[in-house]
Amino acid sequence: MLASRQIVNAMVDRLMATTDAGTRVYPNRAWPVTDYPTLKVAAGDEQLDDPDNQDITWPRERQHTLQVVVLGVVRDTEDLESAMDELVEQVLIALEGSEDASRLTPLPNVRLYGTRVSRQVTTDGEAATGTVIVYFEAAYHTASNNPSVFLF
Repeated sequence: MLASRQIVNAMVDRLMATTDAGTRVYPNRAWPVTDYPTLKVAAGDEQLDDPDNQDITWPRERQHTLQVVVLGVVRDTEDLESAMDELVEQVLIALEGSEDASRLTPLPNVRLYGTRVSRQVTTDGEAATGTVIVYFEAAYHTASNNPSVFLF
């Protein structure tokens, strides 16, 4: 399994039952939302760098910076903005609230950090739905011949 998929799965595990979404945390953007709140975790763009491009040894070390989004969907007829803020706070604490969380322990040598939060409200009939997206970046290293194994 690619290291990037391992990171998404570890984030799902960290979020499971630690937010108002409870066990409605899915490792897939396409998962249909039928209950609220719900979280979806998905890998985005991944930057690959060669930290020492002068080194001629094989395999090469690859430095990865993976963008991961945590998309939350809430529905609250009384105070949607507060419900959205609470979910963002819970996600940030679950994924950055401790050293183990921000390193996605037990994965080796991953550094996770939040980079941005966006919010959107849509109205559909009687109830408004709020969508929050918390953007994260995960930094880690692999070997060029084995992108499934974390280095260091």
